[in-house]
Amino acid sequence: MDDDVDPTDINQVLWALSTRANPADDIDLQRRTWSTGLDPSQFPPEDRPYGSKALIDACKPHKHLAEFPVRTMIRKPVHDRVAARWDEMNLPGQPPKLSALDDIEK
Repeated sequence: MDDDVDPTDINQVLWALSTRANPADDIDLQRRTWSTGLDPSQFPPEDRPYGSKALIDACKPHKHLAEFPVRTMIRKPVHDRVAARWDEMNLPGQPPKLSALDDIEK
C-alpha cells in the first residue's frame, strides 16, 4: 500500500482499488491454491481445501512515482463546515471522518 492510503481504513482501501487498479493489468488470478476446509466459496465440500485467489495491485506504479498525481486532500476547516451542515443538506448517514492522511495544513 502507498503512504497516502491507510490499509486499516476500508474506505481508503476501496478508494485505492477504484482509482489505482486497472482490472486488465492489475489483477492476477491464482487457481487451485491451498485454502481451508472451511472456505464457503468452495462447494461441494469435496472441492476443499483448494480455491483461488485474486491479487490486486492498487498501488502507485513504481516506475512513475515521480510524476504520479498527488492525492486530492481536504482542509480541516472545509471538512468541518461540510460536516456541520450534513443534516441541513439531507445527506445520508454520518459525515465521513477526516483521517490524518486526508487533512492538509492550509
